[in-house]
Amino acid sequence: MYNEETGLKCQFVSLFNGGKYSIYGYKRYNDVRLVFVPEQPIASFGGDYDNFTYPRYDLDCGFFRVYDDEDKPVNSENFFKFSQNGVQRDEVIFSVGNPGRTNRLKTVSQLEYNRDISYRNRAFLFDEYYNALESLKIEYPERADEFEKIRTKIGNGQKVLHYTEEGLLNPKLIARKRDFENKIKEKVMSDPELKEKYGHIWESITNLREELKPIESQLAVYRPSRLVGAKYFLIAKDIIEFAEQMKLEEEERLPAYKTSNLDSLKNSLYPDSIDTALEMTKLRIQLDYIKMNLGDKNLLVSALLGNLEGKEAADVLLKKSDLASKEKAMELLNKTPDEILNSSDPFIYYVKNTKDKIQPLAKKSKEIRDTESVLENMLGKVLFEIYGTEIPPDANFTLRLSDGVLKSFDYNGTKAIVKTTFYGMYNRYYGSDKTYPWNLPSRWAEPPAGFDLSTPYNFISTNDIVGGNSGSAVINKNAEVVGLAFDGNIASIIGNFIYLPEDNRMVSVASQAILESLEKVYKAKRLFEELKTGKMVE
Repeated sequence: MYNEETGLKCQFVSLFNGGKYSIYGYKRYNDVRLVFVPEQPIASFGGDYDNFTYPRYDLDCGFFRVYDDEDKPVNSENFFKFSQNGVQRDEVIFSVGNPGRTNRLKTVSQLEYNRDISYRNRAFLFDEYYNALESLKIEYPERADEFEKIRTKIGNGQKVLHYTEEGLLNPKLIARKRDFENKIKEKVMSDPELKEKYGHIWESITNLREELKPIESQLAVYRPSRLVGAKYFLIAKDIIEFAEQMKLEEEERLPAYKTSNLDSLKNSLYPDSIDTALEMTKLRIQLDYIKMNLGDKNLLVSALLGNLEGKEAADVLLKKSDLASKEKAMELLNKTPDEILNSSDPFIYYVKNTKDKIQPLAKKSKEIRDTESVLENMLGKVLFEIYGTEIPPDANFTLRLSDGVLKSFDYNGTKAIVKTTFYGMYNRYYGSDKTYPWNLPSRWAEPPAGFDLSTPYNFISTNDIVGGNSGSAVINKNAEVVGLAFDGNIASIIGNFIYLPEDNRMVSVASQAILESLEKVYKAKRLFEELKTGKMVE
């Protein structure tokens, strides 16, 4: 109905965990064409090392042109004109974008669960793998570039998980969240009607989360990690399935396990080659991960690791295993199904004793989370009843505006400058001897004649943004673009759970830097004129 009435694509959006619902309407364009994008080295100058840091020197921007159904550029009456003067000190600015998901309205017990289970586990895997790759670069210098590419690929996630866990381990943060929760509880318990409807919410959620902890700890290690899952466990899973299928009559087997396919199937169950350096690294991490989640006294851990851990455990395990090489694996596959399933191979033993537990555990986890979802909806309703729109709902990828000002923060024993210039970029470039990741593309190696190195480049402000806000326009009170948000500092990462104004900062590319670069370096005359004047150039 709303789609037809408005001509927009409408969707219902839940806010405050169901405490309120709104309808959002979107005009959708399907023909979107890339107009400009800078080279990778300057768009992400400093690479993974400088990610989530400040001062920054990134020309992290891009421009697209939207076309209508008649193959003509859309000429909209509603747009933000670019500012040539940029943001000024003490000027209020606004970020306009679609932040992803935040968890600021979660209960303390949910935050503690995230700290002790979810983020602990994920941060462990990312941290261990990220650091191990650096060690591999030293051990195998001829493969350093390959390992660095993997590190760069996971670096963003590694920092997010590492610093989120670090924030959740900060007792001051949990104390602030507990204080907020206690104030809500006091209001609920002092009102007989609210108490009857909502008084049980927090204790019920706490009990559910305690019930969930051992379940998720098991699921975390029974299901192989997509990031750090050693292939030996996956090979074992496939071999077990093969043996189980072979115990069935021919007509009962899955098509892939028919007699005519067996030779090729056996051969495919083990790769022709295994990257030993990477797989041994992953195996070491995975074994430590299993031990961390199941505990030293777990029978499965004892059978798998004994009293060993780390690299020593991985080495011993592979020496015991028939899956250490393709030759040994083929010998195992040529045995009877019962011999395979009763094999003393540690990987087969582990998978065989865990695979049938996954489904019932996952079912129980879903039941708990479904129950909790009902309680979260009730929590959303009581929050909305008490505060209305005085507190913002958690982000959910819908349009949000956040206000802020330029403001420094303390870091590394000093104070951050609120804006950087191109002088700083070239200082990093020459100071690093022009080496990765502070190298520059050829057109930037020497600034062109007339290029103003003192042009404001990146700036920080107190706008509250999170993941998903990258690319958000930053405008002033006159609706002029003064920048483009592309990152936050390290302290902004915990913003998923709480906004701390003392050091949480948005990092943006200044409008002056974009204009100066388009005109002087890229010679993108048409785009420069359109941004400068706010008028389409034919």
